[in-house]
Parts: sequence; C-alpha cells; structure tokens
Amino acid sequence: MRKCYKCGAWIDFVTTQTGRHMPVEPRPVVIMPNRGTDTFITPDGKMIHGQRALVQVEGFGNIAAYVPHWAWCRKERPRQESVARMRAMRERSFA
Repeated sequence: MRKCYKCGAWIDFVTTQTGRHMPVEPRPVVIMPNRGTDTFITPDGKMIHGQRALVQVEGFGNIAAYVPHWAWCRKERPRQESVARMRAMRERSFA
C-alpha cells in the first residue's frame, strides 16, 4: 500500500488485464454486477459496471470488487466537477 500523492489517502494497486497498475481503495466492496453505472475492478483485473450491494455478503450473483481511487480522490473532484460544468455550458451554447 502507498499514499496517494494528490490527497494523501492510503491506496492499493490492482493489475488490470492489460498489465497496467490501477490505484484502488484498499478494501473491496460487494457489488451487484450489471445493475448500475459505477465502475469497479475485480481482484483479477477485470473492469465491470455495477452497483454496491446493500447487504455486504457475497453470493446470489454478488461479487467482491475494488473501487478505483479516482472515483473518491478529494483532489480529483474539482477537476471532474469543472469538466461537467464545461460540458453543460457547451451544450447550452449550442441550443
């Protein structure tokens, strides 16, 4: 485990199927795959979309996966919000 150089939070890394190292939150969560738009990464490196399960128990189609750190990094949020704001402004100017 290391600390994020942007926000200082502890992060871990999962090797993706393409061989790259993705920063993730240190604890896995239980998710319902194919039921949402959130992005997760499985321990074997596969990117999947899903939704967090209300009951944190594996089984019944639920699996354990990691949350990518960029989804929760406090230093990345202003950038993500500004991109969304710019898109909204651009859409309004074309209307």
